[in-house]
Amino acid sequence: MVCSHYIEFVTDDRHASIGSCISRVMTMLHGVMRHTGVNLGVSFPELSDDVIGSKVRVFGDVESLNTVLANPQIQDACRRSVCSLSVYVPCEVPAGATASCYVAERDVQANINATFNRKLARFNRRHSEPMSKEDQTRLRLHLVNKARRLPYFTVKSRHGVYPIYVTKREKVTEGNVFNSFGLGNMGGVVYDF
Repeated sequence: MVCSHYIEFVTDDRHASIGSCISRVMTMLHGVMRHTGVNLGVSFPELSDDVIGSKVRVFGDVESLNTVLANPQIQDACRRSVCSLSVYVPCEVPAGATASCYVAERDVQANINATFNRKLARFNRRHSEPMSKEDQTRLRLHLVNKARRLPYFTVKSRHGVYPIYVTKREKVTEGNVFNSFGLGNMGGVVYDF
């Protein structure tokens, strides 16, 4: 499978937050990929340091994208204005598009702990007395709040609701294997344009 074509979803539900709508689109795409076995990649054209944006661009071959478009749940979501398609037939990826990879940042909690430990060790090296428990609590809360501002969408499972934080990698090698959310953690490459 080559990511030669794309379609694009835009969230436009006036009664819910954009993040909630993106989460619904991603959940529907996840369902299509899990149940039909299609291998699709996703990108977030409006992704910034703290916002995932309102667009999801889906990449794949024409047949796989038509499988998405034919899915009754996705058609129903478009009818109910949960999302709409701004590119509603598979279009070729433009020449000169930049290869990139959108990945699920799975180690957010580990990164918070590692950063906390690094800052605590640095503080203890620079000061004659260790950091107070109160200051440690403030530092940990600061790091957790900083992580909450990262771009993410939420996923519901049997075990509850959890966030999937998304980051973009510029330097990528060609690959066409995506996880079940269409993210490139397994080496999948999509395009920015």
